[in-house]
Amino acid sequence: MSNYSDLIKQFDTVGFMGKGDFVWWYGVVEDRKDPLFIGRVKVRCIGWHTDDKTPEGIPTEDLPWAEVVQPIHSAAMSGIGTSPTGPLPGTHVFGFFRDGHDAQEPVVLGTVGGIPERMANRTVGFFDPRDAREREVEPYPPLFIDRTKTGQPGVIVEHQKVFSNDNTEEYSYIFNGENSLTKSESVLKYKKDLEADKAIAKVTDKDGAVQASFISNSSHPDENRMRFTPEGTLIFSLPTTNILAGNKIKFEGDDTTPNMYNELMLRTHRINAGLEEYRENLHTKIKTSNDKVFQSQPKATRDPVYPYNHLTYTESGHLFELDDTPTKERVRIMHRSTSYIEFLNSGERVDSTVGSRYDMVDSNFVSHILGSKFENVSGAFDLRIEGNNRLGAGIDSNRPSSTVGASVHVNSGDLSIKTGKGNIDITAGGDGIITLTSSDVIFNRKLSKPADQREIAWNGFSPQIKNSQNTVLESTKTTIKSSGKTTIEGGVLNITSLGQANYTTEGKKVEKIEINSIETINGILPDLGNIGVAKRIEAISGSMEFKTLNPAIGGFDFQVGPFGFPTEVNFGATGIKMTSYLGDIDIFATRGFKVGTIQGIELKSTLTGIDISNRMGELSISPATGHITLGNKVGSLYKTLDQMLDAIMQLTVPTGTGPSGPPINVSIFTKLKAELALWAK
Repeated sequence: MSNYSDLIKQFDTVGFMGKGDFVWWYGVVEDRKDPLFIGRVKVRCIGWHTDDKTPEGIPTEDLPWAEVVQPIHSAAMSGIGTSPTGPLPGTHVFGFFRDGHDAQEPVVLGTVGGIPERMANRTVGFFDPRDAREREVEPYPPLFIDRTKTGQPGVIVEHQKVFSNDNTEEYSYIFNGENSLTKSESVLKYKKDLEADKAIAKVTDKDGAVQASFISNSSHPDENRMRFTPEGTLIFSLPTTNILAGNKIKFEGDDTTPNMYNELMLRTHRINAGLEEYRENLHTKIKTSNDKVFQSQPKATRDPVYPYNHLTYTESGHLFELDDTPTKERVRIMHRSTSYIEFLNSGERVDSTVGSRYDMVDSNFVSHILGSKFENVSGAFDLRIEGNNRLGAGIDSNRPSSTVGASVHVNSGDLSIKTGKGNIDITAGGDGIITLTSSDVIFNRKLSKPADQREIAWNGFSPQIKNSQNTVLESTKTTIKSSGKTTIEGGVLNITSLGQANYTTEGKKVEKIEINSIETINGILPDLGNIGVAKRIEAISGSMEFKTLNPAIGGFDFQVGPFGFPTEVNFGATGIKMTSYLGDIDIFATRGFKVGTIQGIELKSTLTGIDISNRMGELSISPATGHITLGNKVGSLYKTLDQMLDAIMQLTVPTGTGPSGPPINVSIFTKLKAELALWAK
């Protein structure tokens, strides 16, 4: 009876999964190309399978497909969850046989990392079976990222495909980015090694000296993570799991444990090591609107301590890093091109993009900055706003939202718009108006242009200065041109010229002064070409008119006709006074000169005589004796009157008794002759 009971127990154990012994295994992945696309892999299990991959042994294609257990946070149904595509050929995995000792239904529970102790051999089992030709068409991290200041995207220098073609020539790449390799005029040379079934990349300087070398697409996948002696003996290997991702790994509080991986790890993670160099060369000392203020990308705080750094690193070089190192906590998501987003331990965020960046928003974009914002654009800055309400742009609350497309409002501090070499173009479309409102508006010029090429031009506009308390225009040369009417209005108008002042008009010149006009000409520094001429007024082909609006009160009319035609000067009731302290006053007319007055005419000369003459006669007063000469060019009035008095005094009248004697009033005629002599010269 007991034998019968044992038989039933054995049947239950074998016939139901989970009731029998747990049959586990340890193996190496050889194939991941699952035809069902559900993450299955083919595993060569140690002890269950031999390393013989020949047809007489167990070829890779004869291995059963092993299902992969996924983590609990992955739903693994309806396409929901995490992709179970992590293991690679050569990955060490652990699992169990779901069918027990039949060993035909393997299940992978997880991957196992380690440190390789020997080189891989793809011709036998328990190693990565891929050759160099297969590896070069699968994902691989870049060799180098070459970044410049030109505004162009960085160049991703890839591992070349040298095995998938028959090309045996060496590939060369010349570095031209902002890095130390460019400064040393280095060249990357890439060539396949058919005998060793791998490719070798070498970086040489201008003298041909090798600065660095890298192995890629090797059939021994861990070769680039190993160190050998010159004789080829293995010294040590890097771990197969990526827990480093920095340039320094240590134990917390322990500085005695040597980090034998440090130097080799820098070579393996060469892209990460170059991030700081580009930060220094591309994104430090960034200029702001204040030439004394600069901004810089924050320095990296990467200093991971084992085992606090948690990361995921993919085949092509993508990196996701969660670093819990005390006081150095950070998060980084990095693309294989080294474009990344990083949150530093202080909470600061760094966005670094190798190439162009696009922010696309279907609705509103709200940005609220409690501190300052600095932007430096080395290329063009193009801003176009098509909205005409609050959906168009931010609105200044002091303006109606229905009429404002965009507004920049600064409560305190400065707002500066500056270009290095280009132009600034401000355009208001349609009938739009550009308004500048400020207590002071200052236009400063640069000295880079010649003086005669600097200008402020209002093309097609009618400039107006309104409500100005003090308008000052300072210039070495000022030209005002107007094809129409030009008007200058002011309470007190002062025009001062330190040199020659020229007023040229092609039409009629009209000066209108409602109160008084005072014109003072110093004449101390006359023009060398017109010495002795303090002021000259010439009318070449038109007429000049000086006219008072109310001649009965004061002022005068002065009109000069063209080409010597009649002229007219009219003075008001207050008269006119002309005074010359150092020189003469000359009034010249090519024809006649007439003086008329309702009251008297007075001519005075304090130091010299008075002469009035024309071609035939003269009237003069001697400055010494006061004698008056009134005569013509052939005689004089004095002689005529003197002869007439002599004739009168000698006059006799015939009578009946004979001629009469001299006039009885001879004394009177004698006195007249004496007074008449005073008029002689």
